[in-house]
Amino acid sequence: MTITAAAAANSTDGRPASHHVSDIATHPAYRPDIDGLRAVAVLGVLVYHAFPQALAGGFAGVDVFFVISGFLITTILLKSFERGAFSLLDFYARRILRLFPVLVVVLLFSLLAGAFVFLPSDYEKLAVNTLGGVAFIANILFATDTGYFAGIAESNPVLHLWSLGIEEQFYVVWPLLLFAIFRRSIHMGWTMAVLIAVSFLYSVYLVEVDRSWAFYSPLSRFWELGAGGLLAYLMQYPKPAMVRALLAFNASFGFRKEREAGEVLRHLASLIGLALVTASFFILSPSGVFPGLGALMPVLGSVLLIAAGPRAAMNRLLLSRHVMVGIGLISYPLYLWHWPLLALAANANSDGSYVATRNLTLAMVSLSFLLAWLSYRYIEKPLRQRGTRAGKVASLSLAMTATAVAACSIWMLQGAPQRLPAELRDELATGLRDEAWMAGLRRGICHNMIYSGKGLGERADCFPDGHPSIMLWGDSHAASLRVGLDALRASEPFAIWQYTTDATAPLFTSEMFNNMKRPLSFVNGAVLDTLRVHAPDTILLHAVWRYYLSDANRMADLLEEAVRVIHQAAPDSRIVVLGPIPVWRAGLQQILFNYYWRHGATPAGERISFGLLPSLQEFDAVLEARMRHANVPYISAMKELCNEAGCLIRTGPGRAGIMYVDDQHLSASGSKYLAQKILPRLLGKVSGAE
Repeated sequence: MTITAAAAANSTDGRPASHHVSDIATHPAYRPDIDGLRAVAVLGVLVYHAFPQALAGGFAGVDVFFVISGFLITTILLKSFERGAFSLLDFYARRILRLFPVLVVVLLFSLLAGAFVFLPSDYEKLAVNTLGGVAFIANILFATDTGYFAGIAESNPVLHLWSLGIEEQFYVVWPLLLFAIFRRSIHMGWTMAVLIAVSFLYSVYLVEVDRSWAFYSPLSRFWELGAGGLLAYLMQYPKPAMVRALLAFNASFGFRKEREAGEVLRHLASLIGLALVTASFFILSPSGVFPGLGALMPVLGSVLLIAAGPRAAMNRLLLSRHVMVGIGLISYPLYLWHWPLLALAANANSDGSYVATRNLTLAMVSLSFLLAWLSYRYIEKPLRQRGTRAGKVASLSLAMTATAVAACSIWMLQGAPQRLPAELRDELATGLRDEAWMAGLRRGICHNMIYSGKGLGERADCFPDGHPSIMLWGDSHAASLRVGLDALRASEPFAIWQYTTDATAPLFTSEMFNNMKRPLSFVNGAVLDTLRVHAPDTILLHAVWRYYLSDANRMADLLEEAVRVIHQAAPDSRIVVLGPIPVWRAGLQQILFNYYWRHGATPAGERISFGLLPSLQEFDAVLEARMRHANVPYISAMKELCNEAGCLIRTGPGRAGIMYVDDQHLSASGSKYLAQKILPRLLGKVSGAE
């Protein structure tokens, strides 16, 4: 994590981490305010992970760490260049000494605890992700697998290592680049500025094109660490233009002494910097533009705070406080410990009440602080003070290798399904969200076509001729019905149309956006031209409605508007709304695993309420009443899948009978079950407002 480099440079005990002469000669003076800034950053991240609604932009704390890291490490590098003491081997030896000790312990803990919490498929993925953490490429793995803001991220206890990966990838290039510039007497400041500008513009562009890669790419994050590096250069080699600007400031405000003006600027910078960092924690959100322009606030704020220096008002009065410095000292182990504890607890706690869940979260946060302090006191400090550098580097490298071997073993054992109770093994040994299920969505054919830039898909595939015809229109929930409807065509022929896109409900509003930051009205408007000349008999609107709005009445307003707009384009089509399906607190297979550990047995019936997300019945009831009042046919999926005993969890024995592939998407068997229930109404064989 970014705190690693910063902590390595900003010695946690006020002295260089090693007592070699070269270390002392190149190490920057200790600044307690930087430890305090690190505390602000880690607290932002921790609160966001524990209670995201309380601090929606707390994830920007990582950007603060990036700036701190770039500043401190670049300061060390520049000093080592000046004194002729630069050694790449020495640089990476320091990195190992700082990164590996607590990281090895946390990775081994996650693998051990995961054996008691995770299903084989998730445990296997944890092993792969652990290897990514060991190799410092976790960010690249996650860019193609798990979005940082996605709900399923909770199944990954090492998700937070993405930032450590970015930092270490930066430091593969940065020391060599700076050394080459220094040796060739190229203008270092301007070179840094150009590289930062290019990286920032790339980040702005990438946010619009591929938001996940923009978040995880080292190239789109380079400018944040580079900003800290450029600040280090300017503070070490102040330019005449900076002095002239200060003199101009003096003249305009009537300061008699340059120092007076400097102090005012210093206080102003610290005040504005802290305001920017704090504001970013509250203003930014997972649905906003980030990183790109969104990362400017925390980055600029961090630069101003560091530039202001330890004597500046906010740095001295707030950041240098003992409690802030203390948290800063343990910020690296605190960052490493907090997320695995929260993620493991979230997976194990699939049926806790709001109060119980909140108390468990608070307990994990408290445990994070305790483990962070213990790690600092009994792992980091003793290691810093004892033994030779060569011996410690060798031992830590061996320990990290052993961690990789353990992860490889779990991976090769495919998550060790032998851990599961015999009566659950057939149902839970392998995951259901696999390539076969994804193929059933018709991804790349009729599903997610806008993401691939292929328009609406081929007419023969997605809007075929034939009657009767049913069009699936909605998000991935609607797409998951395709395989079920397909299976029914052998006994009752009908044509299936499909226009489905992830995170894109069939609504016409410019206030909601999908994963590509496209307004729903823009995405869904593309199909209206087709409907005006070629329309199906029935249009089924379906989505995970509550994901987009928790206010059922407001959602009903948007649905009524959508029905009106679609009717204008296809007046002869019958429009049916399918209500939300049940949503679980975790993947259904995980729910069954947790149920076993809680009750010592598998569920007795075919329906359970254990692990169900509450309030959907109420949401569904409001939608049904509103649609009935508007004379729009409505099918309650909740009523089809649930009763007083709970909601349906399986349609038959074994893995193939499980109803959901995760916490909310129907499996092939679940899709077929619901399709059988609703098909007569879609074909108009049941009259009335359903």
